[in-house]
Amino acid sequence: MCLLCGGETETPGDPPQTESRARTDASGPAESHGPVLDAPKFATGTDLEGIGGWLILVAAGLGIGPLVSLSGVVRDLLLLYGAEYQSVLAARPGLAGLVLYEAVTNSIFLVALIALNVLFYKKKKSFPALMITFLASQLAFVLIDHLGARALQPSTGVAGILRNLVSAVIWIPYYLRSERVKATFVR
Repeated sequence: MCLLCGGETETPGDPPQTESRARTDASGPAESHGPVLDAPKFATGTDLEGIGGWLILVAAGLGIGPLVSLSGVVRDLLLLYGAEYQSVLAARPGLAGLVLYEAVTNSIFLVALIALNVLFYKKKKSFPALMITFLASQLAFVLIDHLGARALQPSTGVAGILRNLVSAVIWIPYYLRSERVKATFVR
């Protein structure tokens, strides 16, 4: 069917017609145009399988995430056990507990991100639900950390909370509604 006039078009097996097609209607004179190709037919469902689209950003985040968590663990352990920081920790009661909390949560995030990477690349059906759980848990851990930091220093910023909140607000609905996620994580 012609997209311009609604008339019949040639099919691949038909011999080409020598006359040009004309559009006639009550509104005006005949309008001539050349052959028009059918609209492209896009597959639904099958072209959504695999790591593509927005999942490329997820893959990048999952690739970088363990490195960020590992650097956090190293930083926290250096703060806890570094000789140059012992006087600061001794002068601020509660700071060592907060840094220990951060080291433990960064270690948990590291293990979780490694597991999520495995599930992601194996395209496991459990990945979306566990990623949602991870995002919500990460937001909760960061909020608890922020409240602890505010108890020690009231002027603590909220950038970490906002970053995790925005991430959760964007990605949780994506994992719940995306056709690509449903088509990709099926094993």
